[in-house]
Amino acid sequence: MQPERDHNLKASDNSYVSDAIGVNGREARAGGFFSFEMKIDPSIQNSLLLTYLGDDKDRKFDILIDGTKIITEELPGGKTSKFYDKEYAIQKELIDNKTIITIRIEANYEKTAGRVFGVRIIRSKTP
Repeated sequence: MQPERDHNLKASDNSYVSDAIGVNGREARAGGFFSFEMKIDPSIQNSLLLTYLGDDKDRKFDILIDGTKIITEELPGGKTSKFYDKEYAIQKELIDNKTIITIRIEANYEKTAGRVFGVRIIRSKTP
């Protein structure tokens, strides 16, 4: 997929592209990972915005930025056939003097990580 090439995707052997409602996403099975590079603006407060699908449940995974875990995410499931966005504030010290960061999704809990259907860096709503 071109967006994955554009963002220097790296993935373990047990990471897969998965289609839902005509949109491609990516997941990693237990012990796997996927990562990609994103441009950021270190002069503002940035947030990571990930798009998930309500159908996905019983998922647990870590989200890392340049090797630092920012959160362990659990997806219990939601409204089926609906996408939703979740925003994660990025600590300023993680992006100081950088214009590109590496986002990594790791399936560390014997569960599947993701599916992630969209990734954006946005101006944070919180200071």
